[in-house]
Amino acid sequence: LFDVLAHSDDRRLRRAVFDRLRRTGSEGAAQAFARMAGGCWYVTRNLLALLAELERLPADCDPLPWLLHTDARVRREALRVALRLDTVRDRAVSIGLADSDARVLRLAVAAAMDHSPPGTTSRLLELAGRETLDDDLRAMVIEALVCVSRDRRTLDLLLRVVSRDGGVVRWPTRAPKSHAVLAALAALAGNWPDDPYAAPAVRRATATP
Repeated sequence: LFDVLAHSDDRRLRRAVFDRLRRTGSEGAAQAFARMAGGCWYVTRNLLALLAELERLPADCDPLPWLLHTDARVRREALRVALRLDTVRDRAVSIGLADSDARVLRLAVAAAMDHSPPGTTSRLLELAGRETLDDDLRAMVIEALVCVSRDRRTLDLLLRVVSRDGGVVRWPTRAPKSHAVLAALAALAGNWPDDPYAAPAVRRATATP
């Protein structure tokens, strides 16, 4: 079955084999982990995907090496596995937050809301301030940041997100509000309703048509 999963060109057959192997439990998990070393990227990805969906992982399972794989599709599946393991979860979140792939990053950001190893706040601050980041992903980063930290650095970052000049909100009439800006406004309104800088920013933005 593992050979078919690795080498068949028939997607439906691979899916059927994948489902069969998923039902093998711990025996299948152990063999999947043993076969990953040295495999081509798509074999490794498929085996990691299998591990991620198994009910029980092998005791010696260590997906961290594949979090540094050159192919993002392998890294995504490795992160899914790593997030299930208490022993490597924090390290996996840290590695994932530094990844260049948006889908890997999205997984890591979601995980950071519940598991925030040292350095998480600084990394989320950097990502939330990155204007070139995908808008939906940036909004998700802002939500995670507020879950992890509500200190002055977070407040200042949120004010910069909703501000055009770094301190004073000057919102043009009918200016488009991105998902990131809306997330920042929601965070300001929910967590700093009486702040002398946040409150005016929220009032000004919500009053704009």
